[in-house]
Amino acid sequence: NMVPPAEYIGLLGMGDSYISGEGAFSYRAPTDSSANKCHNSWLSYPITKGNQHIVKPVSVACSGAVIEDVDTESIRYVGQGRVSPQTPWDDRLIPQKNMIERTYLPGYKGQVLFAGTIKPKTILLSIGGNDIRFADILKSCVLHITPSTCYSSYTDRKNLMHKATSIYDDLVKAYTKV
Repeated sequence: NMVPPAEYIGLLGMGDSYISGEGAFSYRAPTDSSANKCHNSWLSYPITKGNQHIVKPVSVACSGAVIEDVDTESIRYVGQGRVSPQTPWDDRLIPQKNMIERTYLPGYKGQVLFAGTIKPKTILLSIGGNDIRFADILKSCVLHITPSTCYSSYTDRKNLMHKATSIYDDLVKAYTKV
């Protein structure tokens, strides 16, 4: 599979593992390596849906992404914790920047910068789960022996709701920027 040039891209996938295709395998090289664990899959929702509707899809989603990874425009951004080396975007060599931009390689610069360059007709975005540590929430429920112990009290559910709504303003800013 090859990535289309920017002028032909009609759909851009952005965000975290829910949209990068984590668990679907068939990951784009090198997003399943020791240097980059974004797990950006050719079988992800944006790619499969985009291909069904002939819109030349691309995805810069990266497993583990938080809101900052999506909406930052900072040239000092060092990339996601799951990619290395963690070098500020502005300190990278021009050939490396060109390769990242030409191949839409996720994890090295703010995802919104890809959107600004590509200007796709459609963006699919999934973000926020890692900001509230959704995997830990899910794990705590799965590890309980009986389902009734998973956020069974009103206080537990209320605290969980507060955690989820605590990122509302950050989500609004990110969606607005995108």
